[in-house]
Amino acid sequence: MLIRDYINGHRDVQWHKTYLLEYYLKKHRIDCNSIKTVYDVGARDCIESLKFTELFKNCNVTAFECNPQTIEECRENSKKSNRINLIEKLVTDNPSNKSFYIKDSINIDEGVASMCIPWFPFKEIKVETISLSDTIKADVDLLWIDVQGAELQVLKSLKQKINNIKTIYLEVDIESRYKTNSNEKTCIELLNNFTIVERIQLGSNEVHTILKHV
Repeated sequence: MLIRDYINGHRDVQWHKTYLLEYYLKKHRIDCNSIKTVYDVGARDCIESLKFTELFKNCNVTAFECNPQTIEECRENSKKSNRINLIEKLVTDNPSNKSFYIKDSINIDEGVASMCIPWFPFKEIKVETISLSDTIKADVDLLWIDVQGAELQVLKSLKQKINNIKTIYLEVDIESRYKTNSNEKTCIELLNNFTIVERIQLGSNEVHTILKHV
């Protein structure tokens, strides 16, 4: 089965990123019970965090979100599972920079907030920050990144702990829409110890990629 066939089989509902993950798990015959640790960076509303607890019955999820426009949803959804730990901080490689940009328009989705200056009307706020290198104590089976143009910054925040990551799910632009040097090319160049195992392009500029540590 090809990934596009798998997605076409789910046309009754809106595209959801876990479709690619579920396809990967099935295609590569991954033992879901072996997945113990998941990091969800850019959790938005923790819906995907909840999905991880369904897919991986033995996993604990650490979810990171700092967006005040979605954090209440995160709190409510994270309470639905005792295996989700919500950290209300911005993951960054530069914790001293606490700037975060949220929408200032009713026509923009709240979830497109970013640590990078966006292309739409925005408000700058200050948030608490954290580096992944300070939080990871052991291997992480799945690192899920959906951070609206700040993918490279999140990856750099791992520092040497990048060697503790087994699998990465990365949503990234081909050509960045934000004021950032993060895009598919720069992220893949940084992840030189990883190999791409699944990739799908949605639209003209959005790519979802699964990478495995080698």
